[in-house]
Amino acid sequence: MFWSKLWFTTLITVLLPKYISLRIRKKMVTFALDQIQGNEKVLEEYVRCLNQLCPAPLSSVADYARTACPGLATIYEEHSSRFLTNNTKTTDKGANGKYVEFSLFGILPNSDSNSDLLCGYDIKATHFKKISDMYNAKERLTITNCGTKSDYNSFKNISDNELVTDCKYYSKMQKGVVFVFLHESQTEQVAPLERLRNKKLLTVFLYDLAKLPEQEKAVFDSDYALIRKCIADQAVSQRNQKYLHIHKHGTKKNPNTCALGFTNQFLTKLASIFAEKKLIMKGRSCCIKI
Repeated sequence: MFWSKLWFTTLITVLLPKYISLRIRKKMVTFALDQIQGNEKVLEEYVRCLNQLCPAPLSSVADYARTACPGLATIYEEHSSRFLTNNTKTTDKGANGKYVEFSLFGILPNSDSNSDLLCGYDIKATHFKKISDMYNAKERLTITNCGTKSDYNSFKNISDNELVTDCKYYSKMQKGVVFVFLHESQTEQVAPLERLRNKKLLTVFLYDLAKLPEQEKAVFDSDYALIRKCIADQAVSQRNQKYLHIHKHGTKKNPNTCALGFTNQFLTKLASIFAEKKLIMKGRSCCIKI
């Protein structure tokens, strides 16, 4: 009787978990890092696998990613100590995006103006706030700096290109991988690194502006026309721009710098369209179900 109980206990507590873990690993889809970064179809599958874990803490998603992608695990092991020391400061507004790029794509901070991924996608992190049982974007999504009000000639590329698709900044906005995190008020002191790791990832989606419904494209194009007009009038403003707007993105050193960005409403609609979430309109605002 004793040996039977001992064998049963060993089976349940040791052998069965190992067997299940082995089965899971055999069934797990694995990825090559260069394929995630350079092949759109592989990127789509990678994002689909990440989405299956959501909603979840970012740390859990990152742990899965390193298991599914050995190349990512190697880069993380080699560079994590230095990265986490230099890029998790409370004053760094871009810390969340940098952590996503590093922990899920193996990309270290850089000043390259090209798309983050070789297959043409930019990686973006944003926050949605919860309203009852629905969610909408808390903030605009800044895409790229585009000039300064101190020198209106700096907007020349926008002025010279009547179509947004011909503008040099279009390559930075056309395709993106958007990581949507839950906005939570920080009520207690938490180390910056732990705060990043514990952020709740609601969903991840790929978008391509070329695949927008025609009605949404028309609004986007209209906004670009309004931006060109306010530049021509030398009175840059985000007034009346619904999806794409030009906004202040300055620093103490360069307070008049401007950037192109997606509005809260457009970001929520992108999530609805490309993450296939139900869109609910409430007056002028919109929300999605997750």
